[in-house]
Amino acid sequence: AARLDAPAPGALLGVAADARPLDQPTLSGDSAKVGDVAIPADRPAVTADAAASPWQTVTLPVGDALHAIWGSGASDLWAVGNNGAVIHFDGQTWSKEPALTGRDLRGVWGTGGEVWVVGVIGTVLRRTTTWTQVTVPTTVNLSGVWGASPKDLWVTGRSGALFHYDGSTWTATTQGTTDLNGIWGSAADDVWVVGDGGTLLHYDGSAWKK
Repeated sequence: AARLDAPAPGALLGVAADARPLDQPTLSGDSAKVGDVAIPADRPAVTADAAASPWQTVTLPVGDALHAIWGSGASDLWAVGNNGAVIHFDGQTWSKEPALTGRDLRGVWGTGGEVWVVGVIGTVLRRTTTWTQVTVPTTVNLSGVWGASPKDLWVTGRSGALFHYDGSTWTATTQGTTDLNGIWGSAADDVWVVGDGGTLLHYDGSAWKK
């Protein structure tokens, strides 16, 4: 298989792309901004000089470290973090969702009207109209989730863990032993995964290449 060489050998923690102009804010290492909302990575509020910066102060209903954010739009944002923290923004207010687990949550993604969350010890949560816990054939720490649809979902994790969900069955497609930390795709045949040691994987709809 062809190798996709990353420019640095260190651990890669996330991957994303979109078609927005480059001057539109996205995610950074310490915080995330979607629309006019700032989400800190490790504290419940972040401050900024409104006269000098587009960043705003946001007070959140949790004090736990947050690890991932996803939104379908400016009035539908989800963030997840330690101790089972799941919070939602409706365009006006951040609110805390009822806890289904006390485990740390590491990734969140939505598709087809559903929201999926993954975390440590094989934790997977799914929201349709309500939240449910999903059984996955693993107990490794899971770190990322992305899907082209609710019937075409990928999950990454420790020690090369890579799982696919087709709407009814989970299938393991483990890729080596390196921790896989993040996943993103533009379509079912264009999915990217990053991990430790400069790992970069690509799925073309039929096979993973590294």
